[in-house]
Amino acid sequence: MVRLSRVTKVLVSLTFTLAVVMALLTFSDLQGLDFDEYTVQWPLLAISFCLFLINYMLRAIRFREFLMGEIRFKGLLGVSLIHGALNYFFPMKMGEFSFPLLSRLFLGKTMLESGAALIICRVMDLAFVLLMFLVVTIIWDGLQEVLSVSGIGDLDFIWVIGGGLVMGGGLLLFLFRKYIFRVYKKWSRILVINRIGVPAGIRLVLATPAIWFCILGNFYFLAACLGYQIPLAAMVVVSVLMVPLSLIPVQGVANIGVFEVAWVSGLMLFGFSRGESLEIAVKVHLVLTAQVFVMLGLGGLLVAIDKVGGKYA
Repeated sequence: MVRLSRVTKVLVSLTFTLAVVMALLTFSDLQGLDFDEYTVQWPLLAISFCLFLINYMLRAIRFREFLMGEIRFKGLLGVSLIHGALNYFFPMKMGEFSFPLLSRLFLGKTMLESGAALIICRVMDLAFVLLMFLVVTIIWDGLQEVLSVSGIGDLDFIWVIGGGLVMGGGLLLFLFRKYIFRVYKKWSRILVINRIGVPAGIRLVLATPAIWFCILGNFYFLAACLGYQIPLAAMVVVSVLMVPLSLIPVQGVANIGVFEVAWVSGLMLFGFSRGESLEIAVKVHLVLTAQVFVMLGLGGLLVAIDKVGGKYA
């Protein structure tokens, strides 16, 4: 397998970004985008931005559970905001590397400790995203039509397969429980899991769904502030689609291309036309990018205040 250097990845991403922008300009119906009617309902935009910030406050609280020693919350929140912004702008999750580096630079944490905390939090996010998708498949009537188009017409068949996978996974856990326990004991000290007590565990269990409800709420109110009413279930589908798409080897800067594909695909499943889906995706993406720039500046400000003040929050 060919490994690309980071510089090569950035150059490929810039090229892909330009290609996507040119494709949108060439093949999209720009009249259908109605940029002349690009009005914003500021109260709804304020709500979306508040949810955006609460999301990263919760992420900082969750990170603190896995980082040993006393942590200055202002500094940790600033690091989380900068990390989130860099992860948004850099393609192929290259921005993930910024959290261990920023934690070492501004919080005095080792890269091993902060990297382990990041990995655990990402696993928790992935588990909850899959759970959200499972719930949506239960309550979303439109799934039957989608499955029919895909050649699968019986939902009971899906649940039989899903139940079989769950039972098979449980059986494997039981059969290999001794090996799993040995691995857990070996790595729990490195991953700081062994010091997570009941109160911290409860906070972690509550923080992860709260983070994703804030993400979904941010998406929902971003669309609403532009005058679009989108079902919350559609936001779940869009969020699920963005997870694997964010890992593809070629994508644009600031999620250009990936964002549009996820939103257009997800909204079309809920009955939106391709033109309207593209219009919503482009407008929401522009406003979200502006929010991320503000988030980056706020994160830098918090880190600077923390370094100057030096007081523990």
